[in-house]
Amino acid sequence: MSLSDAIAKREQRLLEKKSLDDQLPALKPRSKERERNIVEKKISDLDKEIQKDNSEIKRLEVEDAEKQKKLAEKAAERAAEEVAKEEAANAAEEEARKAAEEKAAKEAADKENQQKAAEEKAAKKAAEEEAAKKAAEEEAAKKAANDADNENPQMTEEEKAAKEVADEEAAKKAADEEAAKKAAEEKAAKEPPSDNENDDIVSRLRKGQPISKLKKPISISVEALLSPKQHVVGHKNGFGKPVIILDNTFPHARICRIRRDIAHDKSSPNIMLQRRGGELKPNSVEKWGVDDLAAVKLIAIDVPLDYTSSPVNLVKLIPKMTGTEKDAFKANNETIPRQPDVQLYCEWNEPLILDTGEEIFSSWESRATCRLIWKKNADAYLLYVAKSIEEWYQKVSGGQYADEPMPTIEIFRAGRSLSPGTEATTTPKNTPRQSAEPKVTPVPFRMKPPPGTGSKSPSILSSDDDETEEEDEEEEEETEQELWEKRIREIEGQYRAKHNISPKARLTTKQEKAIMKKFTALTA
Repeated sequence: MSLSDAIAKREQRLLEKKSLDDQLPALKPRSKERERNIVEKKISDLDKEIQKDNSEIKRLEVEDAEKQKKLAEKAAERAAEEVAKEEAANAAEEEARKAAEEKAAKEAADKENQQKAAEEKAAKKAAEEEAAKKAAEEEAAKKAANDADNENPQMTEEEKAAKEVADEEAAKKAADEEAAKKAAEEKAAKEPPSDNENDDIVSRLRKGQPISKLKKPISISVEALLSPKQHVVGHKNGFGKPVIILDNTFPHARICRIRRDIAHDKSSPNIMLQRRGGELKPNSVEKWGVDDLAAVKLIAIDVPLDYTSSPVNLVKLIPKMTGTEKDAFKANNETIPRQPDVQLYCEWNEPLILDTGEEIFSSWESRATCRLIWKKNADAYLLYVAKSIEEWYQKVSGGQYADEPMPTIEIFRAGRSLSPGTEATTTPKNTPRQSAEPKVTPVPFRMKPPPGTGSKSPSILSSDDDETEEEDEEEEEETEQELWEKRIREIEGQYRAKHNISPKARLTTKQEKAIMKKFTALTA
């Protein structure tokens, strides 16, 4: 007999007992004593049967609980196996990516070392040729002097002494000029360059050197598909092999663009290997932050070739869409809006030393790493920088302020709560704080959509559909919010496995709060 049948049988007997109990008041007269005895006996028999039913129900409940426990344990084991498989796959993928990046970095370092060796060899050869030429000239001059002495046998001792003094002074003057020239070159290499003169900006951007102070005239080669004033200064991994293009048409109003149609040989540095957002400083437990910044000079924006509006609009934050909103776009055969790529050029007070020993003073930070540096203020700060640079470029290209330097870009503090996509006000990092810096607020739970608007799971976070996941794999990196969601999914999976909760089971409010509490503790 099943548990439900036993319960139904007991309920039927309880109803019968209640019916008999209702008959007793009418059987109180002595004339109906015989009938009352019969009814009381039936009630007594029903009580015994009900007690038996209760015992049977308890036994069936224990058996059912054991069955449910076994099913839950099996579900937890399956969930744990899936989590372990996913973690192993992610680890293998990460290891392969790191190996590829290390290989690319090593190849680039080997190529650079070979190039340096070739340059040193050429310089040594040129120096030897110059020394040989100088020696030949001195020998010729000495021979000419001897010939002159032979031609003038009547030269007096005084004239000869005067000639020797003049020759010594000329040689000394030439040596002094050579020493002064060499000292000037060494001094120029050691001293910080001037603020008001130009330098090979492309070389500095590629080598991670500051562009705040430039010195020498620009002289670089023209690359395919680019104008003589456009140059590749960096590249990164991702769909279409994106490269960063510097447009130096107006030296006082430089702009940068991200393009995917350039067949670049990757001679420029991989900017993803030089980022600092979210990374620990050398020999420290602290991460790189706003206080370590020296300047912000450029911003690279992914602008489509047929785009006619202001590039600033592409930097504005696109709010994250729910699964229901994405389904609505797909139902209308419309493309789901995606956040255009932006890269912020930052200069740092302290260098980052690469494995090759090279010191890097700058980095290109993505929107995700900017959020790790500026926290809540990141999106507003990116918009402020883009607006400052692009509007100044429009003015200069239109004939205004052609000879004036671009106004200084302020460095905002981290953690200020500004509305994404709004126009930020200048808040330099050295301005005294008015209140304690707030902690980063974790991603809230997604609310259940109203009836009729979708059939999404009411779990803590619903994963994107397969098409969205394939699109995300083509992106260079996840945004910070996507990283948060991924971390919450991992914590939720661990929580379900630990407490034997089925992956499809709905979580209670208390369970959701416990998961969020653990997430907040890990991200604080």
